[in-house]
Formats: sequence, C-alpha cells, structure tokens
Amino acid sequence: MTQPTKSPIPSKVNYPEVVDQTGINLFAFDGEGVSYKDNPNKSYSWKPFQLKITADQNPDPGNVINDQAHYLQVGAILFVMYNFEKSDGGSDGSGDYIFSMPPGFKVDTDIVPVVPSASFGSPFTCLGTCRAYDYNEAVGYGFVYPCSETGLVMRVQEGSTGSYKSVSSSDYNLSQKDVHYSFSAQIPVKV
Repeated sequence: MTQPTKSPIPSKVNYPEVVDQTGINLFAFDGEGVSYKDNPNKSYSWKPFQLKITADQNPDPGNVINDQAHYLQVGAILFVMYNFEKSDGGSDGSGDYIFSMPPGFKVDTDIVPVVPSASFGSPFTCLGTCRAYDYNEAVGYGFVYPCSETGLVMRVQEGSTGSYKSVSSSDYNLSQKDVHYSFSAQIPVKV
C-alpha cells in the first residue's frame, strides 16, 4: 500500500477575516432573501429594550440595582433575555406579574396558544426558562409562558415546597427585599 504524497485535508483554510459583527451580518438573510441589514423591520444584533412589569394593579419595583432586557430577531423567532435585581422598597400590586415583549412584536398565536392565566389546568406552550428569588422565598426555577400577544408570565417551582407558583403579588413579589428575576425565551412572532 502506498501512502498518498498530499493530504486530502488542507493544512490551512483561508477564512475571510472578520473585523466586526456588522461584517458578519451583511450575509444573514431572511426566508425571502432580504438581508437583515437592509430590512429595518428585522434586527441582526442584540438590542436593549425597556421591559415593563405590569399586573391587574401595577407593582412598584422599588430600588432597582439591575434591569436589563435584550432581544434578537432571527426571521420569525424572537429571542429575549431579561435580568432584574432590586434591593428594597416597592409594592406588590395585585395579580400575576406580566413581563412585556419588546415594542412592535406580537406572539404568533397561529403557532403558540396564548393562555390568559398561567394555571396548569390550561393548555400552554413553554417559551423558555426562568429563575425567581426573594428574601423570604426559596429560589424558584421554572418556565415562561405567553399570557397575551404582548405579555409573558413566569411560573416557578418553589424549592422548599415543590409547588408551582406564578411570579405575582403573592409570590416572589416586588415588595420583598433582594428580589431577582431572570429568564430566556424563544418566541415565535408575527412578521
């Protein structure tokens, strides 16, 4: 058996030099062949937005230490990441806490059923994972669900009891001290 004199695998691959994120995104296209860079309705990098927490009666977050929300749209999928932390002060409000979508986006209800209540007796679609903590509750890990075309709710399994609870005026509420919320969600949106 003779050994080949030249390897079929190149020893060096000449990849184009990437100088910044913009250069990469010039080549990202949607399903219709339109560059995300050339279409103002489509984002091509993570963008910050002001996420609002509302309820039947709106809560007051108190002394906020960290409040960061970002989104990235890739075709008809919207990726959202949220991190929130407060020290003290604030008020509960009333009802389940609803976390707003970025302005201009709506859940595609042809793909995702929207359930007004986060009760487990209802059909719902998990869009992502979440974590909630406050000084008086154990850390809760759970899921993010759509409760309207423009709102999301967090349901967490509380660590000490194992029961599922909505993040609301009753549990993991904003009147507590040292409250933390975080979630990551992948949301089918109307384009």
